[in-house]
Amino acid sequence: MIWCVDVTVVRNELLSERMRAQLHDENAWIYNVPMLDRTFPALKDFDATAETDGDMMIFLEPPSIDARIHNQYGVLSVMNGPSKSHDTYLRAQVPTYPGLVCRVIVHRDAKAEIRDMLDQNNITERMLFPGLPGLCDWLCRYYGPS
Repeated sequence: MIWCVDVTVVRNELLSERMRAQLHDENAWIYNVPMLDRTFPALKDFDATAETDGDMMIFLEPPSIDARIHNQYGVLSVMNGPSKSHDTYLRAQVPTYPGLVCRVIVHRDAKAEIRDMLDQNNITERMLFPGLPGLCDWLCRYYGPS
């Protein structure tokens, strides 16, 4: 089961006007580390937005500090406070924005076919987890029992 969040709704509807303006000025859809550093020099500055703007979730592209992050190309989500919960925040927003979150269930009979498609497109353990651990996992799966 996979949970998907509509980043467009979060960006255009749930962010404060100030933060939407910053993304617009930067011509960006999500934050990156330099943008966050300019806006919030310290983590406490970001957490302080909870008092002025209320609960908020932002998405950011992590810096590619190693091959694994670079190959996975992921987006991280962060709440503005250490005690804030993504789950609680999203559940509170769903009545107002019904399409905000969706659940994707992959039927167990389709998993082998999906895995074959991923393999054909070179999305394997070797690419997602560069280095010896990913290579070993791929070799075990490729040459192991069916």
